[in-house]
Amino acid sequence: LILIISSFLTGYIAYYTIKVNHLQSKEEKYVSNLKLIESSILENKDSTFNFFRMAQVFSDLTSSRVTFISSEGYPVADSDNNSIIFDDMSSSQGIENALKGESKIYNEFSREMGKNYYYYSSLLRVNDSNSIIIRIGETIDSTDRLIDNFLLYLMTAILASLLIASILS
Repeated sequence: LILIISSFLTGYIAYYTIKVNHLQSKEEKYVSNLKLIESSILENKDSTFNFFRMAQVFSDLTSSRVTFISSEGYPVADSDNNSIIFDDMSSSQGIENALKGESKIYNEFSREMGKNYYYYSSLLRVNDSNSIIIRIGETIDSTDRLIDNFLLYLMTAILASLLIASILS
């Protein structure tokens, strides 16, 4: 009984640690990708922006969904679905956080895509009168599949070690 409890407790701790570390590394990736996008915009702030093209280019570079959102909460361009430009996103958790200057990873269901996403949003002040929110994200499915595969391998290893320990004992 002690062997079973300790094996499953160790498995749970390993699973939780991997999940937390995976989300932290994803957040670090989002931050570095956002800095890339922000620096590109700031370098060219005197020219006019084609946000539709920029969303596609940065999406290809970062392998993520990239959305530009006005400071009023209306999308300007999206790399995956430009029909969202008519949606009001001002009540989105990430948009509210970005407007407050609080950038952190969050998950949200995308109605237009029909999937859950991990997003990271940041407010970029282009100049005194213009600001844009940059949101970058990936579907949760891709992330959870990796974590679920790890859980499957971990549980298989725990059950195999319990079986071997039971036979030996």
